[in-house]
Amino acid sequence: MRFILVRHGQTSWNINKKFCGHSDIPLNETGVDQARVASEKLKDEHIDKAYSSDLSRAVQTAESVMSNHDLPLIQNTTLREMYFGKWEGLTYDEIHKNYPTEADVWVKDYMNVPSLGGESLKSFYERVGKAFDDIKNEVQEHDTVLIVAHAGVVQSILTKEIIGAVDGYWKFRVDNGGIAILDYDHEFPILTALNM
Repeated sequence: MRFILVRHGQTSWNINKKFCGHSDIPLNETGVDQARVASEKLKDEHIDKAYSSDLSRAVQTAESVMSNHDLPLIQNTTLREMYFGKWEGLTYDEIHKNYPTEADVWVKDYMNVPSLGGESLKSFYERVGKAFDDIKNEVQEHDTVLIVAHAGVVQSILTKEIIGAVDGYWKFRVDNGGIAILDYDHEFPILTALNM
């Protein structure tokens, strides 16, 4: 089994370091180019099943990649980025300025404390982990599976499969348009590419 994990291309909110979460922000011009480059890199890869987050930045990227493959794209809401509630559309500094008390509590225990009206890292990690396990149970042992989603989703999957605990989440950085590959030797996951 092989999983090809792709982070969506760049958006205007990525450039401005705004918390995107579930907000449906499309790719900018650079993001469209990054999606095209990812498509080129994966054009000769045999893909048996393809999934993406239902948010437009992921769908746009996935559709670009799938332009070289005659397969349906399965959109999955559980592959969305972490939900940041009232903090979406704000930068880290703006969150601290506008919500100083809540932000301080969150920073001290972001693993367990949710953002204001959103998810905690732990609940997000568990949501993505269940979504990934469900996909693994849907595919065949020798399938190559594409998942196009968000930085947090790819980080969560890599953390779960390679490290096995949420506290390893920050050990992976996934760039816009970046490709990670997980190959399985029997049921043992091996990270064979990151930001390819």
